[in-house]
Amino acid sequence: MEKADYQNSPPDDIIEHILRTHHIFVKTKLPEIYNLLKKNSVSDDVHSEIDKILSIFEDLKYELEMHLIKEEKMLFPYISRMAECERNNQIIEPAPFGTVQNPITVMETEHKNALFAFAKIRKITNNYKGISGTNDVIYKELEAFEKDLNEHIHIENDVLHPKAIELEQKIKHKLFNN
Repeated sequence: MEKADYQNSPPDDIIEHILRTHHIFVKTKLPEIYNLLKKNSVSDDVHSEIDKILSIFEDLKYELEMHLIKEEKMLFPYISRMAECERNNQIIEPAPFGTVQNPITVMETEHKNALFAFAKIRKITNNYKGISGTNDVIYKELEAFEKDLNEHIHIENDVLHPKAIELEQKIKHKLFNN
């Protein structure tokens, strides 16, 4: 799916793109980067760049793993179900979380937390340039991960989430006006 197609694509197509592109990338790269950091950690020097990054990344890794589970098991299936019901002119069962805005608010807060963690990593690494040049591979991996994360978050926050909220409103309006 081309970037320009996001606005004109149905929510379930956007979700499929996110799952196949960004979620797979995150699930692959989180352990790879974590293992690189662990391997290069100087455990007796908690002040080293890598150890500082590792500390941030460990928390980020856990948060992102939980975040993906919440999206894949709760939010995305509900958005897809709303899209299906709207296409088929069906009534959707109430969400266990009230309105779709509730999990979206949680997801967007978690997105901000992830971006904040990467801002701290960027500061430690001097925008992925480092000081010595010995951590170039790690820094390139972190930079690529942050780039993908920014695109991933943009698609969700700026395209998918507004579409889901609008879709829920359409479905509710149709339900109450029939």
